[in-house]
Amino acid sequence: MSDCTGFEADAAALVAGELDPRGAERLLAHARHCESCAGVLALHRELTRLAAQAPEPRPVDFDVARARVLAT
Repeated sequence: MSDCTGFEADAAALVAGELDPRGAERLLAHARHCESCAGVLALHRELTRLAAQAPEPRPVDFDVARARVLAT
């Protein structure tokens, strides 16, 4: 990866485990020498970490929700 084109999409794919080993190697080598792209990679890693910690949403009882809306 000689420039930053496509880095963000590849960073997201790397963090999601969807980037092939050769692409991952190129991306990580680029990030070691490009402060901006290293920041993008760190951001994707942090967002993934935070998303993994988020609680599961509660199921919605649509009948109750509909009744609440109609009552207003």
